[in-house]
Amino acid sequence: MKFEIVEFQTIDRNFVSEIIWGWWSRVYEYPLVINKISQFFNTDLIEIHNTSWGFGPQHIIFKWLLEKKFKAIVNSDINHSNQPNTIIYDILRPPAPEFLEKFSIVLNISTIEELSPELQITAFKNLLAMTCKGGLIIATFDIPGINMESFESLFRMKFTVTSSPITGINSIFPDYRFKDLRCGYFVVKRIE
Repeated sequence: MKFEIVEFQTIDRNFVSEIIWGWWSRVYEYPLVINKISQFFNTDLIEIHNTSWGFGPQHIIFKWLLEKKFKAIVNSDINHSNQPNTIIYDILRPPAPEFLEKFSIVLNISTIEELSPELQITAFKNLLAMTCKGGLIIATFDIPGINMESFESLFRMKFTVTSSPITGINSIFPDYRFKDLRCGYFVVKRIE
């Protein structure tokens, strides 16, 4: 599977933010993801896989927003959910055959860094396997947490730190428990 890196950088405090998401990083991450989808695809007829989608109130609202805005969404997580339109899928496992090269967009919001460093690239490759040619992976992650050295090596690109990366302190929704965290993202396009 061949891919190219479209973006690989910190999420900046100057990015669009929406306080309604009620979490220091989500107030930036969710608007970023919606904007990126719209930037690269100007149709609602794309197939999206929202992996590791979560179970909190803001996760459910984001799931509903995606389902309202786009026509073909699959939401998956490692655990069962009673929410409609959800399936069980572990990003550390190869995707089912019917999901191979299927999706225009594969999302992973702030989960990869929760995996052990040696398994993060495995998860990335599984996400890429579900992305169709010309499709994108859009992922966000906390720093530290992501195995930056491994991703920089795989991507053959240094991670870009913007002039004002968000932290738990400078977010429009500050949370001092996360004062030492920053948040980043990548957009990767599958080319073969």
